[in-house]
Amino acid sequence: MNRKRLILRTGGLLSIILVLLVGPSSTISSALSLDRATSKIYLSQPPSASSSYINSIVSPASAPIDLVQMAKKVTESVVTVVCGKDSTTGFSAHVAVSQAMKNANFLSYIVTDRDNIFNCLATKKVMITLPNLREYPGTILIDDASNDLAGLIVNIAIPSLEWQGITPQEGWWAGVIGSPLGYPGVLTTGIISSVSSENAIATTTAHINVGNSGGPVFDRMGRVLGIASEHRLGTEGFGQVVGSPKLCELVIKCLPKTVVWGKGTIQKSPTDVNSGSPNPTASTPAISPQPNTNSLAQASADLLASTKKVVAKASSDVRMALIKYPKAKAALTIILKGEPKAPTFVGDLNIDIDSVTKYVSDAKKYLIKVSAAIKAASTSGNGKIRA
Repeated sequence: MNRKRLILRTGGLLSIILVLLVGPSSTISSALSLDRATSKIYLSQPPSASSSYINSIVSPASAPIDLVQMAKKVTESVVTVVCGKDSTTGFSAHVAVSQAMKNANFLSYIVTDRDNIFNCLATKKVMITLPNLREYPGTILIDDASNDLAGLIVNIAIPSLEWQGITPQEGWWAGVIGSPLGYPGVLTTGIISSVSSENAIATTTAHINVGNSGGPVFDRMGRVLGIASEHRLGTEGFGQVVGSPKLCELVIKCLPKTVVWGKGTIQKSPTDVNSGSPNPTASTPAISPQPNTNSLAQASADLLASTKKVVAKASSDVRMALIKYPKAKAALTIILKGEPKAPTFVGDLNIDIDSVTKYVSDAKKYLIKVSAAIKAASTSGNGKIRA
């Protein structure tokens, strides 16, 4: 592939025009304005945005159902980018990798910040360290000085993160995973404390440590809301976030119709699960299935979380009864061993509704047995009841 780079200075303004000769009959050009004077497209056009868009979310102000699993899943997509003695964070973005990139064996597209790889812009070479500490060479494809962003390509398939969806709002739960001081997979959490949808910037109370720059700031579903930028010295809970729409300015090719932050459905958590616990005088908490909606999987996820809380409280009551009614130890222990095991999922959209339904059904039976057992133990002192 032949490439020509033409630099013109006119009236004190610098314009950079990069002409890529893709084939004998195809010419692609990109004109960059003054505020992009030091930005460069090195090899080819950036990959295109995918057609995926997360158009619904349940209880965005709530933490993920299972933060441990969520953090583990997101961490698989987060890398450490090493440039000489400097290191920063990056993540694999969900994009449409071009056939040309695939033919060149470039399988993943890494988004990171520009400043911390500045010394490698000339060579265009960095090292990518995965969470398992394996290292792979990476190539700088694009750097965007205006937004302090860069796009890298690497010849290893890395799970990617979604970054297109509903515009975040103040008060949403937010997580940040990065490699502060080169330590991979460090998680901090907080909320989105401010959002400017017009400027595609935000702030978060989740701490952005030194070395976190370039890493994902994500919501309770694992969708990237923006890229961690910096933490202002002398401030607490004021981490700056470059909104995901900024990726479309240079780092990722987006069509005019591409929506990165947009409209969608925000649902509240189910409220039909009584958070009370079974006891000798209380009725069994009600657990009702959710209506069939476009976000049934997410509604089921919240139902699962609520049911787990009810079951956990019921089991706690059984343990307390074991202490209070020692003669009922055998019967209560059998009841406790019958506690239903909740299914585990990664992310709200991966919920298996059938598994949740079965768990809810098992939970109802368990709660009935718990109530009856504790009642029997409190009245007879021996808790003799069939398990």
